[in-house]
Amino acid sequence: KHKHTNTQKHKHTNTYTHTNTYKTSPSPPHSMASKALSTTIARKLLRSSGQRRFGNVSRTLRGPQGVGGWFTEKMQRLASDLRADKSEADKDKEAVDNAIAQIGFANHRGKGRWEIKGTEEKGYGIFTRKPFAKDEMVFSARALWKSPRRTSHSLQTNWEEHIIMDAPAIFLNHSCEATVGLLPNEQGAYDFVALRPLEVGEEIVIDYGMAEFKPTAIEKCLCGTPACRGTKINFEDSREVIRAKYGKYYAPYLHEWKPSE
Repeated sequence: KHKHTNTQKHKHTNTYTHTNTYKTSPSPPHSMASKALSTTIARKLLRSSGQRRFGNVSRTLRGPQGVGGWFTEKMQRLASDLRADKSEADKDKEAVDNAIAQIGFANHRGKGRWEIKGTEEKGYGIFTRKPFAKDEMVFSARALWKSPRRTSHSLQTNWEEHIIMDAPAIFLNHSCEATVGLLPNEQGAYDFVALRPLEVGEEIVIDYGMAEFKPTAIEKCLCGTPACRGTKINFEDSREVIRAKYGKYYAPYLHEWKPSE
């Protein structure tokens, strides 16, 4: 009986030795869904994001998507919860709170490409971790929920729709000198594309006028760039500047709009 117990323990140890080998191998591609992560990494990710449950992660590690699959499922459940009968303000706050809680997971997904971190004046922001070429896609966003009304963290997609996006996009800050533009994607949101070559450590920012037709909640822009438009952040007030500066990289519903005579 003692010998049998040792055999089982040895087999169990070998299983995790293989996992540890993967842990010390070169980092996987930036997509979390590309490979299953080790149990050790999963535990660290859970601790960094304040999560307590480990059972769901352990189960998904056996699947092809690993922790990435679990993270996607969690975001899908969040989207379902946000579609419940709640006010837009409540859903907006809930989405932001959940995104902040999941920063550890989001940053692992963007490992080597981008990182969400705190700033001194603007709360959270997104920063490059590698150089990007002009017209290279920096990251893609998914719509968590849609509303006919704007909220403090939404982005407009057409005349009747505003969306809350998942991380990292929910942390995008505004600048009148944007570093990324946007293109619509199949996930009900936008892909974000480098407008010029980007160096490591640059903040990834959009121009809210790329998507927002009417004035936003920002009373006056404080981006401090030479191109700052002050109170005229929205597309209606700055259409010529936005069209000239960003080319195709702004919301398609705005491309054909003209002011009434």
